[in-house]
Amino acid sequence: MKEKTLTKNLWESAMHAGLALGLTAAAYIYLTNALSQTGMSQMGVLAITVLLWIVKFVGCIILMKVFMKNFSSVNPDVTNKDTFKMGVATALLSAFIYSSLLLIDMTYIHAELYKAQYEIMLQEYSAHMDMNSISMMKKFIETLPQIAFVGNLLYCFAYGSALAGILSQNIP
Repeated sequence: MKEKTLTKNLWESAMHAGLALGLTAAAYIYLTNALSQTGMSQMGVLAITVLLWIVKFVGCIILMKVFMKNFSSVNPDVTNKDTFKMGVATALLSAFIYSSLLLIDMTYIHAELYKAQYEIMLQEYSAHMDMNSISMMKKFIETLPQIAFVGNLLYCFAYGSALAGILSQNIP
């Protein structure tokens, strides 16, 4: 019975943490996309984007640590292994939320912005490519949102799991 309650608490904590981390990371996407449409100079946009990325990166690490510590304080019988499991579950849920919001952004919300960027890229490189390469590039661009979803999901889950492993060492 105790194990069942711990598992329930683990997934409930991971759900809240995953939602917070996923939305925090997704806010970065929307802020940088909005920033790129302000008409600000490219250097200004780049500087603010880098600053926002640093804030997101450090903020997500701090949030993960806070949620893992909170889980261990609410459940005093947890071990480092349980805290790690909670961190991995958080990584999975936050990666799914973040990747889903990225897919929605690329497919619906800012689809025209991404399409314009792809067209510029294609124009820049098409002089150096044959017709086969250009055709393949166009097909690749059509599936890029799905590729970004899967790639981002895998990367964020792997990174979050590694972070959970590091953080759980000092959180009983």
